[in-house]
Amino acid sequence: MDHWTRPGLHWHAYLWTGTSRPEDKQRRNPLESAPPLEVMHWLRKSPEQMKLTSSDPAEVLVWLEERLKENPPLDGYQHEPSWLDAARESLARFPGDVVWGFYTVGQQYRAIAAVSCPRTFNATSETLPPCPLGQPAA
Repeated sequence: MDHWTRPGLHWHAYLWTGTSRPEDKQRRNPLESAPPLEVMHWLRKSPEQMKLTSSDPAEVLVWLEERLKENPPLDGYQHEPSWLDAARESLARFPGDVVWGFYTVGQQYRAIAAVSCPRTFNATSETLPPCPLGQPAA
């Protein structure tokens, strides 16, 4: 199946910037603004934390590229074309999430995520989060 055109598929994009990578204790708490440990837990964050919602993978890729350009990773991590190539491939696969965490040239920690929604797969026994905007699964 071509997941780029799966009925109802869309992505919610998130951005978090801090002085350092958050402790796992913070990342386990869904009420914290910190990036979560589990990808699907981004969808439990406040809708105000969403920076983009789109059903167009090309739009998601443009958003990801802009985030890399505005605060690039440290020199040791600067492989932007390959990051975007990997993102393009990930968006085409199921479940199609893109999650990055890196230190920027400005010495900040950045977490960037494009999370597929609705969630239809979970490797854990945890209940899948609903769409944060209430969009029904198709």
